[in-house]
Amino acid sequence: MPNTPIEDHLSRITTRWDEIFAAHNDESDQGCLPNVAQQNVLRRYADCVHRYILAATGDHHVAEDLTQDFALRFLRGDYGRARPEKGRFRDYLKTSLRNLITDHFRAQSNKNLKEVYEHLEKNDQKIESLEEQLMTDWRKQILNLSWDNLKQFEAERKNFFHTVLAFRAKHPKKTSDWLAAELSKELGQSVNAEWVRQKLHRARKKFGSLLIEQVRSTVVSEDELEQEIAELRLQQYIAV
Repeated sequence: MPNTPIEDHLSRITTRWDEIFAAHNDESDQGCLPNVAQQNVLRRYADCVHRYILAATGDHHVAEDLTQDFALRFLRGDYGRARPEKGRFRDYLKTSLRNLITDHFRAQSNKNLKEVYEHLEKNDQKIESLEEQLMTDWRKQILNLSWDNLKQFEAERKNFFHTVLAFRAKHPKKTSDWLAAELSKELGQSVNAEWVRQKLHRARKKFGSLLIEQVRSTVVSEDELEQEIAELRLQQYIAV
């Protein structure tokens, strides 16, 4: 998708942390079961959490245990102190995971105090070097969820948005005429190049709005939204 200005889109965006708040304010009688908001938040970030912990510890068993520990703490409300005025949820999550991993190494160490701090300092340097990896995973997660939502939108509206955009992504250099011929076979109906161009335009616009929705649920303001989109290199997916 082409690089396009996002200012017009950002000017219409409002901050929405309601899902994160709701994840820590379940008044229903569900016992230990997570509410819908908690499920959504865990679904969005669980893979990133696991990969971050695995890269930091280098141990699959430890990563599994700490990922479960993170989930339990999350459902228990330990991370409910995250608030919009304190910044992006990604930053809050990163700090929480660093503390979780540091606590693990401290608890597992049988060394004297000096050796413990030396070990933690080395580990802290390793965790610090994972920032780019976390951003990469975060970016992939946002894109994957946006694709999933576009697929769901297609199923609801029968508009072929996901099908056409995904087909274009697989064949970025093919002409509209070629795409029309191949899509006609795949869809079982005759479509022309103009149909393809119109569908692509609308699909890109919808995908961009879905992507913005994913990002804006984790930031404070429109300024941070723009910054997060830029840092995650997502501008190319925001259609005019």
